[in-house]
Amino acid sequence: MSDLSYILVIEDDPFQQMVIESMIKKCDSIPVKSVSNGLLALQELKQAMPRLVVCDLHMPVMDGVDFLYELSKQIETPPVCILSSVEVEIQRSVLEMANKYGIDNVISVNKPLSVSKIEHALSLIERGLVKSKVKVDKSPLQFSSAELKSAIEQGEVQPFFQPQISSQTESIVSLEALARWVHPKHGLLSPFHFIEQLSEYNLDYELFKCMLSQSVVVASSLRKQGRALNISVNATPSDLLQEGFLPFVVELLKEHDFPTRLLTIEITETQVTKEEAKLLYIVSKLRINGIELAIDDFGTGNSSLSQLISSPFTELKIDLSFVKEMLTSEKHMAAVSSSIMLAKNLKLKTVAEGVETKEQAEKLSELGCDLMQGYYFYKPLSVDQLMTCLDTSTNKPRA
Repeated sequence: MSDLSYILVIEDDPFQQMVIESMIKKCDSIPVKSVSNGLLALQELKQAMPRLVVCDLHMPVMDGVDFLYELSKQIETPPVCILSSVEVEIQRSVLEMANKYGIDNVISVNKPLSVSKIEHALSLIERGLVKSKVKVDKSPLQFSSAELKSAIEQGEVQPFFQPQISSQTESIVSLEALARWVHPKHGLLSPFHFIEQLSEYNLDYELFKCMLSQSVVVASSLRKQGRALNISVNATPSDLLQEGFLPFVVELLKEHDFPTRLLTIEITETQVTKEEAKLLYIVSKLRINGIELAIDDFGTGNSSLSQLISSPFTELKIDLSFVKEMLTSEKHMAAVSSSIMLAKNLKLKTVAEGVETKEQAEKLSELGCDLMQGYYFYKPLSVDQLMTCLDTSTNKPRA
């Protein structure tokens, strides 16, 4: 149904329609159609998919917010350029809403419109950075409890390691273990396809033991080769509250002669627990044994300032959602810089997740973040890929 031979303008003011059409024609010979609200725009989309939709937010009958919501239900979505005079933070909220509804080919520009802004939007399309998209089924695969339990027991669920880079030395100093399922039929599966089902079947703790056991074997082997890297493994509060959790961790480290100071347990606050006293008992015992503790995804979910203060954490992880927007949003930048400052005042190490660009890495280093991880440096690596990486790299991130 795609027909990229026109641009669709959604604007209720006739004069503004005329101005926008005139500007578009100055930078592109493509025809322009204009409608006065989102409802009429949806009817146009049924006939042909435009190259670009330029959409106001304030409109009668169906405004820009409702239009994006209805658009998210469509199988095919065109690129959308939000054109509005509302506050930038409101525009950002609309963009975030669109992203969460599965529309990630949306950009925003402020009124008044200019030829350069239109050219910028069109250039993004030309470069393929913003383009029409056909939805694909992204629902997780379905597995039985027996399948998941067998996958863990048979070693199909394995740790992939994402290096954490020192902002001072630019070298790999730590590895975070991330679960991947090497499925015999479906190939390599991310946690998206199985982590919620594991929780439903109460197999979280089995996953933790599997991940820690394999990770310690790898880290211990690296240490014997002269590479004493810290290893980080995720655990939920319910994992820590399991009977025998502490002896299992301590004995495993002793068995492989792996120093407790090189293990960090990242506590992922995906659950709320009423057993705060017992949880504090466990984390205190872990710290007494020399094991490091990180509060994961700080500032999101249930992770809170009170938990940070009341528990003996040694590391604060800044969630990737803040890092992603830090260079384009004052609020996100404030969240990142405040988290780093808070951590310094509490004498905690900071780790930033989701670093994808050189500019993000430079800014985080400038702010004093201790460690960084993300696709700018390395994707999660299998054991073989990790060994090759450590053997061949200079331990420095790519330029």
